[in-house]
Amino acid sequence: MMVAPNAPDVNWQISRTLAQTVPSDRPLHRFTLEEYHWLIEHGFFQPEDKVELIEGYLVEMSPLYPPHAAAVDALMEELISKTSQRVRVRIQQPITLPTQATEPEPDFVLAAKSENYRKKHPYPADIILVGEVSDSTLAYDRGKKAQLYAEAGIREYWIVNINDSVLEIYRNPTGQGTHAGYQTKLTVTAEEEVAPLALPDCNIDLVPIFYETVEELPADLEE
Repeated sequence: MMVAPNAPDVNWQISRTLAQTVPSDRPLHRFTLEEYHWLIEHGFFQPEDKVELIEGYLVEMSPLYPPHAAAVDALMEELISKTSQRVRVRIQQPITLPTQATEPEPDFVLAAKSENYRKKHPYPADIILVGEVSDSTLAYDRGKKAQLYAEAGIREYWIVNINDSVLEIYRNPTGQGTHAGYQTKLTVTAEEEVAPLALPDCNIDLVPIFYETVEELPADLEE
């Protein structure tokens, strides 16, 4: 007996087909946050649909390559160990940027602990630090993601650059739209400890984030 697929699955498959066939010069529909949340609430997306809302558009998220996933795990352990008594550590969970119709799912966020995130995702004013673990998406994370976070006024943005085994730190957001960005960029290597701007006494050890075992350490990092 043939079983009819549920409506959300049909709609999602149709939308994917249309995205592949609609000419590129045709206008695309931009979702509001309210529409996006309605779709989530009513089961429009399936568990395998990895998307985030970027400036009103549904953008497919890149699958996690093992080094990326391992870095996220190590970072989670380090952040929880060093900061969880003072802030909320969120891993690959949404944040809401209302003025930009954007709801990305960054790899890690430190958010104010006083807020109740059962009712809403963290807003820019709640966010102490936002970060991405980056390999194949490095250009996108340095470009579009940095622009979005800076325009929202998020005070500090970290990119865990797996390709070069360095941490890129962006501070002092400024500008609007395509002119938004961070005035300060710092590059920190694995042998250095670093602390979030708002938590200067919480030093994060970068070695376990970039290197799984002592044998993997470059010679100049071994004691």
